[in-house]
Amino acid sequence: MTVCVFPTTPTKKASRTSSIIAGAVVSALAAFSASADLRDDVGYTYLVDHHLLKSDGAGIKIAQVESSNNSGSYAPDSTSNDFSGKTIDNLSGSAAYSAHATMVGNQIYGRTDGLAPGVTRISAVSEEDFVTSLSLRTGNVAQAPQSLAVSVINNSWIGEFDTDELNYDAVRRLDYAIARDNVVVVSAVNNGAGTTIPSLLAPAYNGIAVGAIDSNNVVLSSSGTFTFDGVAGRSKPDIVAPAANTSNATGAVSGAAALLIAESRARSLPTNAQAIKAILMAAADRGGGWQRGASGSGDDGAAPLDFAQGAGNLRLDNAHRVLSLGQQKPNNPVARIGWDTRAISDPDYGVKYTFTTKTDIPQFSAVLTWRRKIKGMVNGVFDLTSTLTDMKLVLNRKAGSKWNRVFKSDSKVDNVETITLDDLQTGTYQLIVFGSAPDSYALAWYSNSRASVNTLPPIPGNGGPKQGFAAAYGRGTDDVRALSASLSSQSVPEPATLGVLAAGMICLASRRRRR
Repeated sequence: MTVCVFPTTPTKKASRTSSIIAGAVVSALAAFSASADLRDDVGYTYLVDHHLLKSDGAGIKIAQVESSNNSGSYAPDSTSNDFSGKTIDNLSGSAAYSAHATMVGNQIYGRTDGLAPGVTRISAVSEEDFVTSLSLRTGNVAQAPQSLAVSVINNSWIGEFDTDELNYDAVRRLDYAIARDNVVVVSAVNNGAGTTIPSLLAPAYNGIAVGAIDSNNVVLSSSGTFTFDGVAGRSKPDIVAPAANTSNATGAVSGAAALLIAESRARSLPTNAQAIKAILMAAADRGGGWQRGASGSGDDGAAPLDFAQGAGNLRLDNAHRVLSLGQQKPNNPVARIGWDTRAISDPDYGVKYTFTTKTDIPQFSAVLTWRRKIKGMVNGVFDLTSTLTDMKLVLNRKAGSKWNRVFKSDSKVDNVETITLDDLQTGTYQLIVFGSAPDSYALAWYSNSRASVNTLPPIPGNGGPKQGFAAAYGRGTDDVRALSASLSSQSVPEPATLGVLAAGMICLASRRRRR
């Protein structure tokens, strides 16, 4: 199977032959440096300064999937001082290091800039091997995807096969692997405002698709609804992060996910991949210009996300606060910040979470997520048939002995529902999860005061030696069969490299994977 590759901007569709990023592009990538303020911008620095972390990512193993350049390079530079003490296992064979992979790795687990610097075990994989022999096994109807035995998979590249049949195959295999392996998979959308959502791997229902946003809340990446592998109107990205490009933004979200998983283990909290996704999205900041669906309120109940910003901008400090309050059980009073994972057993009776706020909440968010299911191996053949439960999320407010509806999120095409309200007044509220069939879900909710993070209301906990924790805070049902075709995987040039590729993409001959 062949690959055409270029690193994450508006560009013409790639050649159908195998390609690698030219050496000049890699040099340009090496010259590009990520914002040194990322840790400050997403609240990681605050968590460290106030000794709120029990883990910095230690014990979490991740996979970093990268596009290759013309020498076959795909792995981070293991000799970098930022990666000292880390084991990088190059699963696609030995090769010269990739400047792009090194840059992205710094965002995930680098000791200076990374959001999960305690991660020490990294599996580096080329994008071609990931979608074929080493993991997804796209096009192989006799085999299910192979697990990489990691907690987080980062995809700072985009791409597509020559046929939609193979694109469907890869995306559905990814959804299957996420559900089976309980792994958080974070994938980039394209760079350039207004670009379309790429076919691989951002459309996955069960993954997290990431866009980029600047300090002025200007989105720098793909936006809008799309129809690939589902009913028209699905929305991606799921979240954005402050970065000049989607490669770094994706790395930031992967680092945040790895940190939250490590924190949940250190605190003996029963999170899973669904919960991490829900927590990250519920805790995101809805900055200027955020809008449910299209302009106006006509589709607010059916469109759970902003078409360009998803749930909003990554806030690790908020997400850590949601996580640390612990799992909240329904049918009892819960905190106004929290999360839960469980199953709906009776579709006719919703699962209820009741909370009371004695002060107005300037910004309230709740996110419900659940998995698309792929049938998998049946009589020796990997069956791509998919099913998606129809769920909805309702917020009611108590008035005397009655409950009045405040808002209902009921998308018919997405596997996420959200409540996104400003100026939630004092009172008693009830979040209710409904489902059309018995199914598992994750729910997270966050009450944001919009004040400085340093003045968040105190919450109970056992913080560190400084202030401590308390003081700180498609529904498709068709059976798509894999057809033989070539992959045109794309790792699109970052903004800093556009001049290098002004004349068009450079495609080289197909290569064999080196051992």
